[in-house]
Parts: sequence; C-alpha cells; structure tokens
Amino acid sequence: MAVTFGVLAGMGVLTTAPFVDMLISSCQKLYGAKHDKDYPEMHIISLPAPFNLEGKSNDDLVIETLVRGIKNLVKVEVNFIVVPCNTAHCYYKEMKEAANGIPILHIADVSVMNFKKDNKNVAILATEYTLNAGFYQQKLIQSGKNVIESKFLRETTTELILTIKSRGFEDIVVKKLWEKIISWAIEFKVDALLIGCTDISPLIKNEKYPFDIVDTAKSLANAAILEYIKFKKN
Repeated sequence: MAVTFGVLAGMGVLTTAPFVDMLISSCQKLYGAKHDKDYPEMHIISLPAPFNLEGKSNDDLVIETLVRGIKNLVKVEVNFIVVPCNTAHCYYKEMKEAANGIPILHIADVSVMNFKKDNKNVAILATEYTLNAGFYQQKLIQSGKNVIESKFLRETTTELILTIKSRGFEDIVVKKLWEKIISWAIEFKVDALLIGCTDISPLIKNEKYPFDIVDTAKSLANAAILEYIKFKKN
C-alpha cells in the first residue's frame, strides 16, 4: 500500500503553494527525487481558518474548522499529517484527538531542534495567538535559549502579517516592514530569528544576515519528507 500524507494548509491562503514547493525541494535534497513518480502522494486541503488576528477569534468556530479538515484527511487514510500554520498549533490537542491515532507532526518540535548551539538569544516572529500560547518560548527555554521579547517586534510582526494577507509578498509596505524587523534584529544583536508564521516564510531570500534564521515552514517540510522516508522503509 502506498505511503501518503496529508497537508492541512490554507492558513493563510498565500502559504499553501510555497509550502508545497518546500516539500518538493526537500524530496530532491533528502532522497534525490527527479521524476514525477519519485515524489510522494500528498492529500492537500487548503482550508482558510477563521482566525482573527486583530482581535479575539471564536475558538469554537476555529476548532470546528480545524477538526473538519483533519477528519477529511483521516477519511482518505493518510499515514501522517502536517499543518503548516503555527497559530493552528494553539489547537494541537483538538486536532490530535480528531486525527484518531494518525500522527500529526508538531511544527514547534521539528523547528526548535534546528537551532545551533551558539544561537543563545532568539527572537520569535509570530502572531499574538502563537506568542500568547507560549509553546515556542517553553521549548526554546528548555533547550537553553534566551527568548528576546519586544513590544515593537510584536506590533510590527502583526502589521507585517496582516499586510501580507491583504497585499501579497511583493508589496512595498511589506518589504519596508520586513526591513524594519531585520534592522531591529541587528540592533539588538539577536543570534537567531524564529520565523513562527508561515505567512512570513516566503520573505526569506538567499541573503546574508548577521544572524541565523530558523524557518518553521521549511523545518516542517523537511520533517514531513523524513517522516515519509521512514514510513517507506517500514
């Protein structure tokens, strides 16, 4: 029986295609995929969730939406599931229960392990929901990191995410907000940035920064393909 996995995406809607590109790149890098037949069977759902980044979300409605998406992937009997949205992981418990025993890779678990030993001071770019949930701070502190908190960073990151959602990645305002965040990171001498929102991930270019960047979307894509390889061997 073929090994398949599910991708519950669409949060935000602009992030689905870039994440699929990351999965394809990981296949090429991790096991040398070349031809169409070399790539995994993926069941991808683009499911926009009713998160309210400017106020309080209706938790019941968010959970209902996420659970529906997970159950649709369960129906097609995938071997495991990935959810390329950090804010959705605030509801990981509910998604895990809906998965009925099918593993869901936790985006924070597979991302925090990618920091270098000398990445002592880490700043997190994420939604208020993700930051307030605290799972990244907890995992980073447990791994010996110092989390740099900043009101400016929170507010600018929120503005950046909302602008991306309404204007896209190439908008001039988006680029200026990203430059502000980079300048802040340089000024405060952070060792690494954690990109804890997949809306921001496509802004990372092949540029040289004076700090490391751990991208949660890329981390999850790599982890998904490693999990796929593991299932194929069993």
